[in-house]
Amino acid sequence: MNENLKKYLLIYLVAFVAGILDFATATFFQNVLHVPLFFDTIFLMAVLFLYGPLPALFSYVVNVCCGCLKLVILYGKNDYVYLFTLSA
Repeated sequence: MNENLKKYLLIYLVAFVAGILDFATATFFQNVLHVPLFFDTIFLMAVLFLYGPLPALFSYVVNVCCGCLKLVILYGKNDYVYLFTLSA
């Protein structure tokens, strides 16, 4: 493989994991601890400062998609209102 391709794959793999971890921490603080704090951008900020805005945007999209899957699986909602945060 090309060395640059390996670098970009690693960056976007880290961004993907960061998006899932953002969703997990937000869910943990809101649903388990019942703390009304917004901890959904901790790992997004880390990716932003480490790799730049494009991987951070990818991490945010992963986080929003996890939220949509949560709405569909747990609550049966199909309206995808959560996706409108991407256009803001």
